[in-house]
Order: sequence, then structure tokens, then C-alpha cells
Amino acid sequence: MGNYGCSKRGDLPVDEAQKRVEAELAREDFGILARIDVREKLKDKLGPDFPPYVILGPATRLSPSGVWSWRASWGCSSPAT
Repeated sequence: MGNYGCSKRGDLPVDEAQKRVEAELAREDFGILARIDVREKLKDKLGPDFPPYVILGPATRLSPSGVWSWRASWGCSSPAT
């Protein structure tokens, strides 16, 4: 399976980093198609606290369906074990 994600460690709080990423995406004419707060979802389902983890699903504002036309499985991930 190909690597569709990327990561970068930094000193910013997750909220501030997310705002900066969204601002940079907007400069390139991308919007956020999906936003998942994984920490919140895991807390709801499993109970204990987890480190902050947010998944952003960017798409170009010109053609959001373009993402789906080349690879519908881009949003698939393995379940946590």
C-alpha cells in the first residue's frame, strides 16, 4: 500500500498548527473537505485520553471530486489494534 500521509513534529499546539496548515492550503486554493478529531473519537469510544491527533482531508476548491476520480481509497486506514 502506498504512503498517503505525511507528518511533521513541531513545538506548536495542535490547534495552532492546524490553523497554519489550513491557511497554507488556502493559499494554494485548497479547502478542508473533512476534519476528524481522532482524540475526541477515541475518547468517546474507548474512554482514556490520547495525545492530540487531527486528520484533515484537503481538496482543491476548483474540483473536490477530482480526489475521488483517481483513488477512492485515499481515506482508508487500518483499524487500531
